[in-house]
Amino acid sequence: DDRRHAAVDVAASLPILIVDGAPGRGDGPGLLADALAPAPGLSGLSPRIESVDFLRRNPLGEFRAIFLVNVSSLPPDAVRALETYVRGGGGLGWFLGDAVQAAFY
Repeated sequence: DDRRHAAVDVAASLPILIVDGAPGRGDGPGLLADALAPAPGLSGLSPRIESVDFLRRNPLGEFRAIFLVNVSSLPPDAVRALETYVRGGGGLGWFLGDAVQAAFY
């Protein structure tokens, strides 16, 4: 009488988007990707590193979280895409760096 069973669907991997705001200026995005998924299949996270333009040209709904790494500023259409993503329940994080324009944020 005190036994229970449950079946739970678990995703094979959770896609994470890392936006590299300063390509070629340090390895912040690569280090973050390595921290999130140090070995394939170990953490269940699947990080993908892209440029700022990716935000403007692709749907974001597939990602469980988005991290902006050293992104100086964003064009208005990228801001709108991120606002829609966050309103829909997506997670957004920032890692600031020397390229960031504080007035934009």
